Amino acid sequence: MSLFAGVEGGATRSTLAIMDASGTIRARAEGPAIGIGPEPPDVCVDLIVSLVHAGLDAIDAAPPVAAVCCGLTGAGRGPERRAVEARLIERGLAGVVKITTDVEVAFFDAFADGPGILLIAGTGSAAWGRAPDGRNARIGGWGPLAGDEGSGYAVGSAALRAVLAAFDGRTDPTALTAPVLEIAGVGAPPDLVRWADRAGKRGIAALAPAVIGAAARDDAAAVIVHRATADLARHVEAAARRLEPWPGTIDVALNGGLIAPDQPLHGTVAAAIRAACPAASILTRSLDGARGAALLALRVAGGSAPGASRS
Repeated sequence: MSLFAGVEGGATRSTLAIMDASGTIRARAEGPAIGIGPEPPDVCVDLIVSLVHAGLDAIDAAPPVAAVCCGLTGAGRGPERRAVEARLIERGLAGVVKITTDVEVAFFDAFADGPGILLIAGTGSAAWGRAPDGRNARIGGWGPLAGDEGSGYAVGSAALRAVLAAFDGRTDPTALTAPVLEIAGVGAPPDLVRWADRAGKRGIAALAPAVIGAAARDDAAAVIVHRATADLARHVEAAARRLEPWPGTIDVALNGGLIAPDQPLHGTVAAAIRAACPAASILTRSLDGARGAALLALRVAGGSAPGASRS
């Protein structure tokens, strides 16, 4: 039986789906975060190999699989991406290897080869769209210093600024102070500066749920959430405008730890998108990037990937 492995590598964890030629998922597994960074490619390769082996072990199968596709953060850098592909082939993991971005595998799960716009907001943020005539556009995704508006990192950073401004007396006291100090594990607002240096992007993004939870009762939190919502809606609006004309409705999928269908800002962001882009039709199902990656693996191996569901 030919098997096809798909890996989605996120900022906090990775997921695997192993699929047969009919598109049926035979195994799943989870692992640590996997991405392409400045470290040697073997760091990323070892994690991918370990995750795929775990999935194969669960169904008493052995490598190589027919094809593997990995959607990873940092895969937009060509030399590093090609280095990981080469090492996976050398390791005998699969006959065909494709490394692409985590955005592409989620988009393929949502829309396959069809048109639509995918908005992602988790630790970072970005939108990616495909027009009915096949043109593509990326909006945002410029990283924490130059972009990532509306992301968990942006919300968490704004919370730190709000707490420190209130501590200084530059603004009114905020209900964010207590939960932010608790999450950071520090005793006073000045200690947040040193904590933020250690926490990094992912740790700062972990403040976002507390901000969203306080928005109904705290002005500072409400302003942060409103700004994030508007920023994310503008991503979709810009993608829709760049890819015009659309013959009718524009399918929009929301993914990531802030805005996926089961996440806290889904309804708020969906409403903001509809207000900014009345033609938008929001997909209601949760996306599965590992499934999208496995479907792409099936595709690159010469198979026929099932079409995406619009529900």
